[in-house]
Amino acid sequence: MKHIHRVFSIPGLFFFGSLALAQGMDPLDFAGEWRGRWENLTFGSKDSASLTVTADTALKTLGAVLDLDGNVFGGSDPAPITLTGTYDDAGFSVSGNQAPYGDLSLSGDTDGTMSGRAPDVPNPGIDSVSLNGTYDQLAISMTYVVYFTFGGTADGILTMEKQAIVGVEEIGPVLPSAFSLSR
Repeated sequence: MKHIHRVFSIPGLFFFGSLALAQGMDPLDFAGEWRGRWENLTFGSKDSASLTVTADTALKTLGAVLDLDGNVFGGSDPAPITLTGTYDDAGFSVSGNQAPYGDLSLSGDTDGTMSGRAPDVPNPGIDSVSLNGTYDQLAISMTYVVYFTFGGTADGILTMEKQAIVGVEEIGPVLPSAFSLSR
C-alpha cells in the first residue's frame, strides 16, 4: 500500500499548521508541496521558492525542506535547508541550521500567525533576520527584515500556495492469472 504524506512550505521557511488542529482538521492537510516567490523589496532581487513538509501524526513531529532559488543574502543559489520540530494543540515550532541562513527558527499559533528569527546569519554584512506572517491550508504570506551589521535594513516578502495533488495511484494486490494444485 502506498502512503501519501502531505507537506506544506513557506518561502524561506517551513511551517506546519496547528491551525488545522484548532479547527478540527487533520494536520496532514498542510503536508505536500508548496510553491511561490520571494522578493527583496529594498534591492529588487526575487526568485522562486518551494517547500516540502512532512508530518508524523503518531510522534507529532514535523519535517520541512525549504529551497529558495536565486541570489539569497547577496550570495549564490543556496542549497535547500531542512527544518525539524514538533506540533501540539497550541501550535508548531521548527528549526534548522545551514548556510546561508545560520540558525533559523520558526513558530506558529492556532490563529494562523507565525514568527521566526535567524539570529546569526553567516554573512559578515548581515547581523540577523526576523520573519512575521500568516498561514492557512492554502496560502502562506510572510514579511522579512534583514538587519545589516553596520546599520540599515532590507525588507522582503515571501508568498506561497499549496500545490494541488495531480493524481494518486493506488497499487492493489497482484492476483495470479491462474491457480493450480499438482502432485
